[in-house]
Amino acid sequence: MVFSIYLSGEALNINLKSIIKNFIHSENLLLVKIMFFSLLCFVILTTLVIFNIYQINYFDNAVVINFNHFALKNPSDPMIFITNLGSVKWILPVAFLLIFGFLKLKQFREAFFLFMITGGAGFLTVMLKWLIGRARPAVDFHLTHAYWFGFPSGHTALATCFYGALIYLAFIYIKNKWLKAFILTFLSILILLIGISRVYLGVHFSTDVLAGLCIGIFWTAFCVIIYKTTGNLQQE
Repeated sequence: MVFSIYLSGEALNINLKSIIKNFIHSENLLLVKIMFFSLLCFVILTTLVIFNIYQINYFDNAVVINFNHFALKNPSDPMIFITNLGSVKWILPVAFLLIFGFLKLKQFREAFFLFMITGGAGFLTVMLKWLIGRARPAVDFHLTHAYWFGFPSGHTALATCFYGALIYLAFIYIKNKWLKAFILTFLSILILLIGISRVYLGVHFSTDVLAGLCIGIFWTAFCVIIYKTTGNLQQE
């Protein structure tokens, strides 16, 4: 099967066999393993939640109640600020600005990469929330409000994908190894703090956050493989 796509303003005729060959190329093997391992972890977490396993419910409730009691005694504005850095209201405008910047620089692959990773993360979490339909924690104290279903955590998934994409692009464009290490460390910690903030604020169970992290890693790895594959196809 042969079809055409446009990258960097040029039409490329690509056959399906070539795409598959590049997708499973040895340099993508680690990413493929990460992708399927994170998907397996997500499936396990989803199974435990759907079948209402007592041990996982006990763990979830114990964690969110303890976090909630601590939050009641120590209301934290920084945690609200951190959680907002994983929200659609923050990430989408920043993503669109970056996409616009890449388009202006005629970096069409990078623009499509960011569009795919953020748009796909949002679509995936909405569909999974709707399919699984898990209620949010019933706690006494909320520092913020959240609506609809809770599994997986949309903030965590979106943050993992968006900031994960920034980490990957930084490693491509930034030459200074110390700056790369700083960006990797800072954004990785930010992703973890956003996940923790969702439990701290009483709007998610810990397994919601873990599932959001898993689905975010899965989608990020998949999008990076697509990005690298299209780059290899351009060079053929």
